Amino acid sequence: MQSARSECRLFFALWPDDAVRLRIAMTAMKGFRDAGNGVRLVPAPNLHLTLAFLGPVPAERVDAVRDVAACVDVASGSLCLDASGGWRKPQVGWLAPGLVPDALAALERELWGGLVRLGWRRGQPEFRPHVTVVRKLRHPPAPFAFAPICWRYDEFVLCESVSTRAGVRYDIVDRWGRCRVPGSAISEPGGVE
Repeated sequence: MQSARSECRLFFALWPDDAVRLRIAMTAMKGFRDAGNGVRLVPAPNLHLTLAFLGPVPAERVDAVRDVAACVDVASGSLCLDASGGWRKPQVGWLAPGLVPDALAALERELWGGLVRLGWRRGQPEFRPHVTVVRKLRHPPAPFAFAPICWRYDEFVLCESVSTRAGVRYDIVDRWGRCRVPGSAISEPGGVE
């Protein structure tokens, strides 16, 4: 990472391509349009599926986090978002797979196995894969039907959550999987939330 900060907020995620993110954003806009005042759509460039949220990571531990990711076997997989819902406590609305693919569950377990050895603790006891599509959702609506949104993945990314005056931006820091170029750091700015 190119940051001179003493720590950065990091997470691992599946990062859909632009076409998939647009479909997710359009589905969210239609499905959550009557969710009430104050609800904010997550901008399309920020849409992702979190595999592991690390929170603030001291700069001297980032290489160890990267080493964990480098040891994870990334099998190609397919993911279909076909369910909707929301959670009151974090006040978010989401799209999720009705069935969690075995390859995705294995990827998440393997990643967390390495992170736990480094001292991280899981925030949730079970993996509930989802794409957060709206925030400040005070009253989650009933689940709504939509055409499934499917995408194939063959990599995962490490992202930094960067706070700006305009909101939060997610920058891709590194990638692992078939598209990984060893030793490369990647900075792709996300959108503004």
